[in-house]
Amino acid sequence: MNFDIASSLLSVGALTTVMGLWMVAASYSRDEANAEELRIWGVSCLVFGMTYSLLAARDSIPLIWSLVIGNLLFALAFAGFGLAIAKLYKRRFPHRIVLFSILGSTAALYVAEIVYGVSSWRVVI
Repeated sequence: MNFDIASSLLSVGALTTVMGLWMVAASYSRDEANAEELRIWGVSCLVFGMTYSLLAARDSIPLIWSLVIGNLLFALAFAGFGLAIAKLYKRRFPHRIVLFSILGSTAALYVAEIVYGVSSWRVVI
């Protein structure tokens, strides 16, 4: 039996997208106390759904989309989760540090993979 990674990623992406849609819809409920946090979390799940779709299509789309943009969206989704948690617990979120680290790692991944074509740097980045 063969395990198809692309199909698995698409399934996870579809489930994550549905979960994100439910969260965004629930955030507009009149009784929801943490609507903003739930909306941020739901949008982050939608971004994850897009990420898994890009990663699943790796063999059929350019590497810049599947690897560089996919990892950028992956990092943005995790940042969204962190922002939602920070807002929920009324903590400060380090916007500049997170943005700098996401943009820096995305630029480094672009240079390593697209410009130089060195896949071994991917783990370090």
